[in-house]
Amino acid sequence: KDLCEDQVTGWCYWRPNYANVGEEILERNLTKNHMCTPLQPGIIGPCIDGRDQLNCTSGSAAALTCAVENYATSITKLGLCTGFDICDDSIDEVCETPEYGCKVHKHTFCDGIKNCPFGGDEGIICNFMVSNLITCVRRVNYGYVAPKQIPVEWLCDGIVDCENGIDEDRTNWNVCGSPWTRERCIERGRPCQEMYRCD
Repeated sequence: KDLCEDQVTGWCYWRPNYANVGEEILERNLTKNHMCTPLQPGIIGPCIDGRDQLNCTSGSAAALTCAVENYATSITKLGLCTGFDICDDSIDEVCETPEYGCKVHKHTFCDGIKNCPFGGDEGIICNFMVSNLITCVRRVNYGYVAPKQIPVEWLCDGIVDCENGIDEDRTNWNVCGSPWTRERCIERGRPCQEMYRCD
C-alpha cells in the first residue's frame, strides 16, 4: 500500500449521499484516494464543490486550465458548474440552463454536440457566429476539437472565452453603443444595427 494514499492533501465540501440535495453539506479531508474519482453509485460521492477534480493526470479528463490561488491548475469536467467558484476568474462557473433541467458550461454552446436532451445548447444563439477570420480556442475543452467560431454574443462580454483573449480585445472589433447603454462588439465591417435589432 502507498503510504501517501491516506495523507491529507486538502479539504472540500460534500454530502454523504451525493444525490440527496437536501442533505446537510459537510467538510471533509481529501487524500490521494479521493482525487479524480468519477461519480459512481454506492461509492462515497465526489466533492460537491469539485475540489477533488483538480490536477488529474489524464489529459483527456482535463477540461480547463485556470489559475487557482495564482497557480496554474487543471480541472476535469466533473469540477465545472458545481456552484462553487474554483478558478480565480470564475470561468469554471460560467454556466447556463438553456432548457429545463440541463445546466451546461457556456463553452459547450454551439459546438455541434447536443449536450441537452432537446438541443437547447445548439439553439438560436448559434445563428450569429463570428466569422472564420479569427481563431478562437475555447478555454474549456471537453476532449474533442471544438469549433473555432464563437457566438457574436460572447464578444466583449467581460469573460475571456478564447485562450488568446481575442474575444475581449476591443481593438479587434467595432464597439457599438455607449457607456450609457449596453456596449457590444461586432466584427469590423458589420453595422451596429445588426447587434440591436433584437434588443
